Amino acid sequence: MVIGRQQWWEQARRTFILAIRKPGKYLFGVSALTAGIVSSLEIAEPARDALDAIPLLTESDWLAYIVTTGVVAVVIKSGSVALRAVVGREPFEVLAAMIDKSGVAPDLTRHFDQLVAGDPELSKPEALDYRSRRVTARELDLLCQLNREVFGLTAFSAPLDVIKRRNRRSFEANPLAYRIIEAKVRGDDFVPVGMSCILPLNQVGEAEYCRTGGLSDAEVSGVHVAGPGEWSDAVVLFSMGLIRTVRGRLRDGSSVLPHVFLEHLVDILTAMRVANPDKSTVRLYAQTEHVKGGIGRMLRRLGFIDTGIVTGDGYPLWELTYDLQSAAAEPLAAESIDAEIRKTASARSRDPESTEPAR
Repeated sequence: MVIGRQQWWEQARRTFILAIRKPGKYLFGVSALTAGIVSSLEIAEPARDALDAIPLLTESDWLAYIVTTGVVAVVIKSGSVALRAVVGREPFEVLAAMIDKSGVAPDLTRHFDQLVAGDPELSKPEALDYRSRRVTARELDLLCQLNREVFGLTAFSAPLDVIKRRNRRSFEANPLAYRIIEAKVRGDDFVPVGMSCILPLNQVGEAEYCRTGGLSDAEVSGVHVAGPGEWSDAVVLFSMGLIRTVRGRLRDGSSVLPHVFLEHLVDILTAMRVANPDKSTVRLYAQTEHVKGGIGRMLRRLGFIDTGIVTGDGYPLWELTYDLQSAAAEPLAAESIDAEIRKTASARSRDPESTEPAR
Protein backbone atom coordinates (compact mmCIF):
# COMPACT_ATOMS: atom_id res chain seq x y z
CA MET A 1 0.00 0.00 0.00
CA VAL A 2 2.86 2.40 0.82
CA ILE A 3 4.54 1.67 -2.52
CA GLY A 4 1.21 2.19 -4.28
CA ARG A 5 0.78 5.63 -2.72
CA GLN A 6 4.35 6.53 -3.62
CA GLN A 7 3.83 5.52 -7.24
CA TRP A 8 0.58 7.50 -7.33
CA TRP A 9 2.36 10.58 -5.97
CA GLU A 10 5.19 10.25 -8.49
CA GLN A 11 2.68 9.93 -11.34
CA ALA A 12 0.72 12.95 -10.05
CA ARG A 13 3.91 15.07 -9.94
CA ARG A 14 4.82 14.00 -13.46
CA THR A 15 1.33 14.83 -14.72
CA PHE A 16 1.49 18.29 -13.12
CA ILE A 17 4.93 19.00 -14.61
CA LEU A 18 3.65 18.19 -18.10
CA ALA A 19 0.23 19.86 -17.66
CA ILE A 20 1.69 23.23 -16.68
CA ARG A 21 3.40 23.34 -20.08
CA LYS A 22 0.27 22.67 -22.15
CA PRO A 23 -0.91 25.75 -24.10
CA GLY A 24 -4.56 24.73 -23.73
CA LYS A 25 -4.42 25.39 -19.99
CA TYR A 26 -3.55 29.02 -20.61
CA LEU A 27 -6.16 29.37 -23.34
CA PHE A 28 -8.89 28.38 -20.88
CA GLY A 29 -7.61 30.76 -18.19
CA VAL A 30 -7.34 33.73 -20.54
CA SER A 31 -10.75 32.93 -22.04
CA ALA A 32 -12.41 32.78 -18.61
CA LEU A 33 -10.83 36.09 -17.58
CA THR A 34 -11.72 37.75 -20.87
CA ALA A 35 -15.30 36.49 -20.65
CA GLY A 36 -15.68 38.08 -17.22
CA ILE A 37 -14.29 41.42 -18.45
CA VAL A 38 -16.20 41.47 -21.73
CA SER A 39 -19.48 40.62 -20.01
CA SER A 40 -19.27 43.82 -18.00
CA LEU A 41 -18.57 46.09 -20.99
CA GLU A 42 -21.28 48.12 -22.67
CA ILE A 43 -20.08 47.02 -26.11
CA ALA A 44 -21.04 43.46 -25.23
CA GLU A 45 -24.66 44.32 -24.44
CA PRO A 46 -26.09 42.93 -27.74
CA ALA A 47 -24.37 39.61 -27.05
CA ARG A 48 -25.75 39.56 -23.49
CA ASP A 49 -29.25 40.26 -24.78
CA ALA A 50 -28.92 37.38 -27.25
CA LEU A 51 -27.91 35.03 -24.45
CA ASP A 52 -30.72 36.28 -22.21
CA ALA A 53 -33.16 35.29 -24.94
CA ILE A 54 -32.27 31.65 -24.30
CA PRO A 55 -34.52 30.51 -21.42
CA LEU A 56 -32.05 28.06 -19.93
CA LEU A 57 -29.31 30.69 -19.75
CA THR A 58 -31.67 33.30 -18.32
CA GLU A 59 -32.25 31.08 -15.32
CA SER A 60 -28.52 30.52 -14.64
CA ASP A 61 -25.89 33.27 -14.63
CA TRP A 62 -23.21 30.63 -14.08
CA LEU A 63 -24.26 28.67 -17.18
CA ALA A 64 -24.36 31.89 -19.20
CA TYR A 65 -20.80 32.65 -18.06
CA ILE A 66 -19.64 29.18 -19.14
CA VAL A 67 -21.20 29.64 -22.58
CA THR A 68 -19.62 33.08 -22.90
CA THR A 69 -16.24 31.62 -21.94
CA GLY A 70 -16.62 28.96 -24.62
CA VAL A 71 -17.47 31.54 -27.28
CA VAL A 72 -14.51 33.70 -26.27
CA ALA A 73 -12.22 30.65 -26.32
CA VAL A 74 -13.28 29.83 -29.89
CA VAL A 75 -12.63 33.43 -30.99
CA ILE A 76 -9.22 33.57 -29.29
CA LYS A 77 -8.21 30.15 -30.60
CA SER A 78 -9.22 31.12 -34.14
CA GLY A 79 -7.12 34.27 -33.91
CA SER A 80 -4.22 32.27 -32.47
CA VAL A 81 -4.35 29.75 -35.33
CA ALA A 82 -4.48 32.57 -37.87
CA LEU A 83 -1.44 34.16 -36.25
CA ARG A 84 0.44 30.86 -36.43
CA ALA A 85 -0.26 30.74 -40.16
CA VAL A 86 1.52 34.11 -40.45
CA VAL A 87 4.44 33.84 -37.99
CA GLY A 88 4.64 30.06 -37.49
CA ARG A 89 3.86 29.93 -33.73
CA GLU A 90 0.75 30.41 -31.62
CA PRO A 91 0.88 32.92 -28.73
CA PHE A 92 -0.13 30.34 -26.11
CA GLU A 93 2.50 27.90 -27.38
CA VAL A 94 5.09 30.65 -27.03
CA LEU A 95 3.83 31.47 -23.52
CA ALA A 96 4.06 27.80 -22.43
CA ALA A 97 7.57 27.56 -23.91
CA MET A 98 8.65 30.74 -22.08
CA ILE A 99 7.36 29.40 -18.76
CA ASP A 100 9.18 26.13 -19.41
CA LYS A 101 12.48 27.86 -20.20
CA SER A 102 12.23 30.37 -17.33
CA GLY A 103 12.81 27.72 -14.68
CA VAL A 104 9.75 28.87 -12.72
CA ALA A 105 7.93 25.60 -13.32
CA PRO A 106 9.31 22.31 -11.90
CA ASP A 107 11.09 20.17 -14.48
CA LEU A 108 11.23 16.47 -15.24
CA THR A 109 14.99 16.24 -14.82
CA ARG A 110 14.86 17.22 -11.16
CA HIS A 111 11.92 14.88 -10.59
CA PHE A 112 13.72 11.89 -12.14
CA ASP A 113 17.01 12.87 -10.47
CA GLN A 114 15.38 12.23 -7.09
CA LEU A 115 14.17 8.81 -8.21
CA VAL A 116 17.56 7.60 -9.45
CA ALA A 117 19.75 9.32 -6.83
CA GLY A 118 20.40 6.07 -4.91
CA ASP A 119 21.50 5.61 -1.32
CA PRO A 120 23.33 8.77 -0.10
CA GLU A 121 25.35 6.66 2.36
CA LEU A 122 27.05 4.75 -0.45
CA SER A 123 30.38 6.23 -1.58
CA LYS A 124 29.68 4.97 -5.09
CA PRO A 125 26.03 4.63 -6.15
CA GLU A 126 25.10 1.24 -7.54
CA ALA A 127 24.84 0.82 -11.29
CA LEU A 128 21.30 0.85 -12.65
CA ASP A 129 19.83 -1.55 -15.19
CA TYR A 130 18.23 0.13 -18.15
CA ARG A 131 16.16 -0.51 -21.24
CA SER A 132 14.91 1.35 -24.28
CA ARG A 133 11.45 0.93 -25.71
CA ARG A 134 9.10 2.38 -28.29
CA VAL A 135 7.05 5.47 -27.46
CA THR A 136 3.25 5.47 -27.47
CA ALA A 137 1.11 8.37 -28.67
CA ARG A 138 0.05 9.08 -25.06
CA GLU A 139 3.71 9.59 -24.08
CA LEU A 140 4.54 12.29 -26.63
CA ASP A 141 4.37 15.13 -24.08
CA LEU A 142 6.76 13.20 -21.84
CA LEU A 143 9.11 12.51 -24.75
CA CYS A 144 9.10 16.14 -25.89
CA GLN A 145 9.80 17.44 -22.39
CA LEU A 146 12.70 14.99 -22.01
CA ASN A 147 13.95 16.10 -25.42
CA ARG A 148 13.86 19.77 -24.37
CA GLU A 149 15.60 19.20 -21.05
CA VAL A 150 18.28 16.77 -22.24
CA PHE A 151 19.38 19.16 -24.99
CA GLY A 152 18.49 22.41 -23.21
CA LEU A 153 22.12 23.49 -22.75
CA THR A 154 23.39 22.42 -26.19
CA ALA A 155 23.50 24.07 -29.59
CA PHE A 156 20.46 21.98 -30.56
CA SER A 157 18.26 23.51 -27.86
CA ALA A 158 14.85 24.61 -29.13
CA PRO A 159 11.67 26.05 -27.58
CA LEU A 160 9.27 23.44 -26.27
CA ASP A 161 6.53 24.31 -28.77
CA VAL A 162 8.94 23.85 -31.69
CA ILE A 163 10.03 20.47 -30.34
CA LYS A 164 6.43 19.35 -29.81
CA ARG A 165 5.36 20.33 -33.30
CA ARG A 166 8.35 18.60 -34.94
CA ASN A 167 8.22 15.44 -32.81
CA ARG A 168 4.47 14.97 -33.08
CA ARG A 169 4.48 15.31 -36.87
CA SER A 170 7.48 13.01 -37.19
CA PHE A 171 5.84 10.48 -34.88
CA GLU A 172 2.65 10.56 -36.95
CA ALA A 173 4.73 9.79 -40.04
CA ASN A 174 6.72 7.00 -38.37
CA PRO A 175 6.12 5.94 -34.72
CA LEU A 176 9.34 3.86 -34.81
CA ALA A 177 11.39 7.08 -34.94
CA TYR A 178 11.34 7.59 -31.16
CA ARG A 179 12.36 5.54 -28.12
CA ILE A 180 12.49 6.31 -24.41
CA ILE A 181 15.45 5.16 -22.32
CA GLU A 182 14.44 4.03 -18.82
CA ALA A 183 16.43 3.16 -15.67
CA LYS A 184 15.33 0.49 -13.21
CA VAL A 185 15.08 2.14 -9.80
CA ARG A 186 12.95 -0.02 -7.52
CA GLY A 187 11.74 -3.56 -7.95
CA ASP A 188 10.30 -3.68 -11.43
CA ASP A 189 9.79 0.11 -11.68
CA PHE A 190 11.43 2.00 -14.53
CA VAL A 191 11.67 5.78 -14.87
CA PRO A 192 12.49 7.72 -18.05
CA VAL A 193 16.06 9.05 -18.09
CA GLY A 194 16.67 9.72 -21.77
CA MET A 195 15.42 9.54 -25.31
CA SER A 196 16.49 8.48 -28.78
CA CYS A 197 15.34 9.70 -32.18
CA ILE A 198 16.35 8.13 -35.49
CA LEU A 199 14.61 9.56 -38.55
CA PRO A 200 14.41 7.55 -41.78
CA LEU A 201 14.07 10.32 -44.35
CA ASN A 202 12.03 10.02 -47.53
CA GLN A 203 13.27 11.43 -50.85
CA VAL A 204 12.05 14.93 -50.01
CA GLY A 205 13.71 14.81 -46.60
CA GLU A 206 17.00 13.52 -47.98
CA ALA A 207 17.13 16.23 -50.66
CA GLU A 208 16.39 18.96 -48.12
CA TYR A 209 18.47 17.74 -45.17
CA CYS A 210 21.56 16.07 -46.69
CA ARG A 211 23.03 19.13 -48.38
CA THR A 212 25.08 22.10 -47.28
CA GLY A 213 22.81 24.71 -45.72
CA GLY A 214 19.83 22.32 -45.75
CA LEU A 215 17.13 21.87 -43.14
CA SER A 216 18.02 22.64 -39.56
CA ASP A 217 16.87 20.23 -36.87
CA ALA A 218 14.04 22.59 -35.90
CA GLU A 219 12.74 22.65 -39.50
CA VAL A 220 12.40 18.88 -39.92
CA SER A 221 8.77 17.73 -40.01
CA GLY A 222 6.60 14.76 -40.83
CA VAL A 223 6.66 15.51 -44.56
CA HIS A 224 10.37 14.63 -44.55
CA VAL A 225 10.03 11.27 -42.76
CA ALA A 226 9.50 7.88 -44.43
CA GLY A 227 6.76 5.61 -43.09
CA PRO A 228 7.45 2.37 -41.15
CA GLY A 229 7.34 0.17 -44.27
CA GLU A 230 8.94 2.64 -46.67
CA TRP A 231 12.58 2.22 -47.67
CA SER A 232 14.82 5.12 -46.73
CA ASP A 233 18.14 5.87 -48.42
CA ALA A 234 19.03 8.34 -45.64
CA VAL A 235 18.50 7.24 -42.03
CA VAL A 236 19.51 10.04 -39.65
CA LEU A 237 20.72 9.55 -36.09
CA PHE A 238 18.80 12.65 -35.12
CA SER A 239 19.10 12.97 -31.34
CA MET A 240 20.04 10.81 -28.37
CA GLY A 241 20.85 11.70 -24.79
CA LEU A 242 20.48 11.10 -21.05
CA ILE A 243 19.67 13.37 -18.14
CA ARG A 244 22.85 14.37 -16.30
CA THR A 245 22.25 12.38 -13.12
CA VAL A 246 22.38 8.98 -14.84
CA ARG A 247 25.36 9.63 -17.08
CA GLY A 248 27.86 7.04 -15.92
CA ARG A 249 25.28 5.44 -13.59
CA LEU A 250 23.75 2.93 -16.02
CA ARG A 251 24.93 -0.66 -16.16
CA ASP A 252 26.95 -0.46 -19.40
CA GLY A 253 28.62 2.84 -18.59
CA SER A 254 29.99 4.56 -21.67
CA SER A 255 28.47 1.90 -23.97
CA VAL A 256 24.86 2.80 -23.15
CA LEU A 257 24.28 5.17 -26.07
CA PRO A 258 25.93 2.90 -28.69
CA HIS A 259 23.78 -0.01 -27.44
CA VAL A 260 20.59 2.05 -27.58
CA PHE A 261 21.53 3.41 -31.00
CA LEU A 262 22.05 -0.10 -32.43
CA GLU A 263 18.86 -1.43 -30.83
CA HIS A 264 16.84 1.48 -32.19
CA LEU A 265 18.48 1.26 -35.61
CA VAL A 266 17.74 -2.46 -35.89
CA ASP A 267 14.07 -1.80 -35.07
CA ILE A 268 13.79 0.68 -37.94
CA LEU A 269 15.86 -1.29 -40.46
CA THR A 270 13.89 -4.47 -39.75
CA ALA A 271 10.61 -2.78 -40.72
CA MET A 272 12.27 -1.40 -43.87
CA ARG A 273 13.88 -4.72 -44.83
CA VAL A 274 10.78 -6.87 -44.34
CA ALA A 275 8.70 -4.54 -46.55
CA ASN A 276 11.50 -4.21 -49.13
CA PRO A 277 13.39 -7.54 -49.32
CA ASP A 278 15.01 -6.60 -52.65
CA LYS A 279 16.87 -3.63 -51.14
CA SER A 280 19.93 -3.89 -48.93
CA THR A 281 22.10 -0.75 -49.02
CA VAL A 282 21.33 1.95 -46.49
CA ARG A 283 23.14 5.17 -45.68
CA LEU A 284 23.24 6.43 -42.12
CA TYR A 285 23.80 10.11 -41.30
CA ALA A 286 24.48 12.09 -38.14
CA GLN A 287 25.72 15.47 -36.96
CA THR A 288 27.16 16.42 -33.59
CA GLU A 289 28.01 19.67 -31.84
CA HIS A 290 31.26 18.30 -30.38
CA VAL A 291 33.22 16.17 -32.84
CA LYS A 292 35.57 15.03 -30.05
CA GLY A 293 32.77 14.48 -27.54
CA GLY A 294 30.86 11.32 -26.64
CA ILE A 295 28.63 11.15 -29.72
CA GLY A 296 31.57 12.07 -31.99
CA ARG A 297 33.61 9.20 -30.53
CA MET A 298 30.69 6.84 -30.98
CA LEU A 299 30.34 7.82 -34.64
CA ARG A 300 34.04 7.28 -35.33
CA ARG A 301 33.96 3.99 -33.48
CA LEU A 302 31.11 2.76 -35.69
CA GLY A 303 32.89 3.89 -38.84
CA PHE A 304 31.16 7.16 -39.76
CA ILE A 305 33.15 9.54 -41.97
CA ASP A 306 32.80 13.29 -42.60
CA THR A 307 30.94 13.94 -45.87
CA GLY A 308 32.14 17.53 -46.20
CA ILE A 309 28.52 18.70 -46.01
CA VAL A 310 27.72 21.42 -43.47
CA THR A 311 24.16 21.02 -42.16
CA GLY A 312 21.56 23.72 -41.70
CA ASP A 313 22.63 23.83 -38.05
CA GLY A 314 26.22 24.59 -39.09
CA TYR A 315 27.89 21.26 -38.23
CA PRO A 316 29.59 18.54 -40.32
CA LEU A 317 27.34 15.76 -41.59
CA TRP A 318 28.76 12.27 -41.01
CA GLU A 319 27.90 9.24 -43.15
CA LEU A 320 28.12 5.47 -42.91
CA THR A 321 26.96 3.02 -45.60
CA TYR A 322 25.76 -0.44 -44.61
CA ASP A 323 25.17 -3.34 -46.97
CA LEU A 324 22.58 -5.68 -45.50
CA GLN A 325 22.81 -8.13 -48.41
CA SER A 326 23.62 -11.05 -46.10
CA ALA A 327 20.86 -10.19 -43.62
CA ALA A 328 17.65 -12.18 -43.92
CA ALA A 329 14.54 -10.33 -45.04
CA GLU A 330 12.20 -12.51 -42.95
CA PRO A 331 11.22 -14.10 -40.64
CA LEU A 332 14.41 -13.58 -38.62
CA ALA A 333 15.16 -10.15 -40.04
CA ALA A 334 15.70 -8.43 -36.69
CA GLU A 335 18.17 -11.04 -35.39
CA SER A 336 19.99 -11.18 -38.73
CA ILE A 337 20.27 -7.40 -39.14
CA ASP A 338 21.35 -6.99 -35.52
CA ALA A 339 24.11 -9.60 -35.94
CA GLU A 340 25.28 -8.05 -39.22
CA ILE A 341 25.48 -4.50 -37.86
CA ARG A 342 27.12 -5.51 -34.59
CA LYS A 343 29.70 -7.61 -36.44
CA THR A 344 30.58 -4.70 -38.70
CA ALA A 345 30.64 -2.23 -35.80
CA SER A 346 32.87 -4.55 -33.78
CA ALA A 347 35.34 -4.88 -36.65
CA ARG A 348 35.46 -1.13 -37.15
CA SER A 349 35.87 -0.45 -33.43
CA ARG A 350 39.22 -2.28 -33.56
CA ASP A 351 40.58 0.53 -35.70
CA PRO A 352 43.25 2.13 -33.44
CA GLU A 353 42.04 5.59 -34.42
CA SER A 354 38.45 4.97 -33.33
CA THR A 355 38.56 3.00 -30.08
CA GLU A 356 37.42 5.74 -27.68
CA PRO A 357 34.17 4.72 -25.96
CA ALA A 358 31.03 6.80 -26.40
CA ARG A 359 29.34 8.31 -23.36
